[in-house]
Amino acid sequence: MIDEGPTNGTTFRFLRCAIATTSAPGSATAGQPASEITLYVYTGKDGAFTLYEDEGVNYNYEKGQYATIPFAYNDAEGTLVIGDRTGDFPGMLKERTFNVVKVSKDQPQPFDLKAKGITVKYDGKAQTVKL
Repeated sequence: MIDEGPTNGTTFRFLRCAIATTSAPGSATAGQPASEITLYVYTGKDGAFTLYEDEGVNYNYEKGQYATIPFAYNDAEGTLVIGDRTGDFPGMLKERTFNVVKVSKDQPQPFDLKAKGITVKYDGKAQTVKL
């Protein structure tokens, strides 16, 4: 189940089981992809989601012009797998940065656009991040 809505001008996506993503105000709208995305990983349970992106300004997604990136958190191993990107679309970022913030009972973290986590440079190829 995903809840989505504006929070002080910021797009906030929350996956109830484990992972949430944020991007700076205005960065992921009107064809302006976010070059950095903050992922909040809520530990204590496995979780997964797929990040979907398209141009955001037309219906080209109906013609297959979009991309997805799968994410999966394994709580027992304490790892986040950022999977291979599939698809593409005009204007798609070939590289981006994920700021991965771990949240747990022992390491609580309030929502903060400036939260510092593990920096992951992503080029579309799968990576495993130890949290």
